Amino acid sequence: MITVPSNLNSTITIATTLYKASLFTVEFKALNNDRWNTHKHLFIADMRFTERLADANEIQLITGSVPMDKWKALLEQGDPLIEGSGWGEVRDLKIADSNPTLKPDT
Repeated sequence: MITVPSNLNSTITIATTLYKASLFTVEFKALNNDRWNTHKHLFIADMRFTERLADANEIQLITGSVPMDKWKALLEQGDPLIEGSGWGEVRDLKIADSNPTLKPDT
């Protein structure tokens, strides 16, 4: 919750950056018409706020996970609410370069 209106712009900027950081494109191969083709699917990582540390309570820590095993199962089995979704066997699952704007300067 935002309680200080003067912090609204910075809070929106931070939230937008965190949202971008939690997006992952997963690249994989799936059988289609007797050929293994490369496909991509966008996932959002599970991001959570942690408890503030007693000696640094002004710092808000955020953690996240990239559950590749769950994402692979979803790609293979599909969404139970969408009949016919799912690719069957999925191979070569990897994180694709989906966020070039977040790369460090080189």
